[in-house]
Amino acid sequence: MSWQTISTNNAVVTGTYALIKRHSKVFLPQELVDDVSVDEAKIVQMTYRRFMRLRPFISRRKMVRDTYTAYLRYKFKKENYALKRSMVVMEPQRCCIRKELWNSLMFFTKSVIYLPESKTCKYEISRDNTACRQILKNMLTMEFQKESIIYGSRLRDNKLYLNLRESFQYVKCEQHSNPNLMIIGEFDRYIIYLNELLHTRL
Repeated sequence: MSWQTISTNNAVVTGTYALIKRHSKVFLPQELVDDVSVDEAKIVQMTYRRFMRLRPFISRRKMVRDTYTAYLRYKFKKENYALKRSMVVMEPQRCCIRKELWNSLMFFTKSVIYLPESKTCKYEISRDNTACRQILKNMLTMEFQKESIIYGSRLRDNKLYLNLRESFQYVKCEQHSNPNLMIIGEFDRYIIYLNELLHTRL
């Protein structure tokens, strides 16, 4: 099958790449995020929409895109991140949520931007994007594993749901009778430490 270039008002798409024409649909100006006169709830809503618009670029596989969508809905609508963070980091929160959301959006945007490592492209930038892409891929793999554990028997295990989605006890325990919980807990602790370093909320 040969691909042809498809051009719309929003993008130019080929068999290999997609070029976004209207950057405002994906990028959120930092000046807007820093403007304290803009309501925080509005910033959250605008950021959520832009995360969702990245969905087609996350993967060509529907399963991965669906996992990404479920991840976003949980993060924005249900997760108590302050409680989850407190299981690992005892210090007070150092960064406001609007800044964390903007940094997280930039992290995800980098993960879907492909820059080949060559003399014409700065090595540091391309490696940074590659690292973001690999971290996001691993995060979505872990999210898929969480859903598989909770719904593995086709009936939601309420104890596992409470542990993985509400109480977050699995994060602070290094030993579990369930080896999958031990692996996921260790991974999520590293993600929380990464959030502290980058001022994100992944």
